[in-house]
Amino acid sequence: MNKPVLGIITSRVPWPLDKGDKLRIYHQIKGLSEYFDIKLFSLNDEQISSDAESELLKYCSSVSFHRFGFGDKIWGLTQSLFKGHPFQVGYFTHSNIKKKFDEWVLKHQPEVIFAQMVRTAEYVNRYQSITILDFQDALSAGLERRKAVATFPLNWLLGIEALRMKKYEQQVVNRFSQCCIITEKDRNLIENQNFKPIHILPNGVDTSYFTSNIKVEKQNDLVFTGNMSYPPNIDAVHFLVKDVMPKVWKRLPNCTLLIAGANPHSSVKSLENNRIAVSGWMPDIRLAYQSSKVFVAPLQLGTGLQNKLLEAMSSELPCIGSVLVNEALGANENKEILISQSADEYAENIIKLLTDKELASQLSEQGRKFVKEKYSWESANLQLTKWLKKMINSKNY
Repeated sequence: MNKPVLGIITSRVPWPLDKGDKLRIYHQIKGLSEYFDIKLFSLNDEQISSDAESELLKYCSSVSFHRFGFGDKIWGLTQSLFKGHPFQVGYFTHSNIKKKFDEWVLKHQPEVIFAQMVRTAEYVNRYQSITILDFQDALSAGLERRKAVATFPLNWLLGIEALRMKKYEQQVVNRFSQCCIITEKDRNLIENQNFKPIHILPNGVDTSYFTSNIKVEKQNDLVFTGNMSYPPNIDAVHFLVKDVMPKVWKRLPNCTLLIAGANPHSSVKSLENNRIAVSGWMPDIRLAYQSSKVFVAPLQLGTGLQNKLLEAMSSELPCIGSVLVNEALGANENKEILISQSADEYAENIIKLLTDKELASQLSEQGRKFVKEKYSWESANLQLTKWLKKMINSKNY
């Protein structure tokens, strides 16, 4: 029996897994490939990894990559000014690639088109088939948070983008057969005037991959991971290094910090010293977790569920996070995670976990148990599979 054809369009080639959006769609593709014939259409604004095609062809029957250059980006951004679209939608929307996408749809005739993030929304026409938009996060809310801490003229530009994104998110819901998002909190931030349901489709973590079984020396006391060109991550490490660590060093002068992740911004690289290491891209991010004693996630900007926190908890690292981070995660404070708001609270909790082995062990054990029970790609993809099959079978959308 032939599998139903599922067409997926992504804003980036989902390999290597150096960004959260790539991680989510990669694991969705991997899980859905058992039940669907997946055709992948990926936009791309950077050099494609040499092994991306071979890796994705393990789960897709065809992959199609479409790179756009500097001139395309400028033209797309210019058009967004006149159309009133968010700049990041304009950045990813190009008429020549849209024509190729239309041809791709005619060729493969997917029964469902699954669009990753609002960045790809302009490519998909409702008439083409059953269409699904995965918002992932409420991007407008993240932009508003960044605006609040930015200075002129960046705060002015972010304010314009936030307003455009908020309006666009409201409108785009009704252009798709169905929509989904990672957390209930983010769903509530998207004003849906027609009350069309937006389904919750959580993230997961591969608990068999992220374990404490990799035995390496604990060289670092603290670790923070993520795409280090992403503004919320940059903001988090600057707060950690400039506001928190001086308070920690007063008590623990030899405390070390590893900042691990792809594409570190120049301002992140400048933080490196004899107590702070900036690794850049690591082929196996598990080594960052297993070489460290405590994971700290002091994020104050951005939206959505942080994959880095799921990975750290699954790796049995005791974790400290912000209120914002845990609003999406939903862990029990002081049992599965420690929550901090001020620099003083972060410093106090860091010192506590580095000096109280019993507390650190308890948090490590309960944290892994929490993510294993609540967050798994298997359960998330099973939910998505059932949802897709129901729509295909009923055609009632």
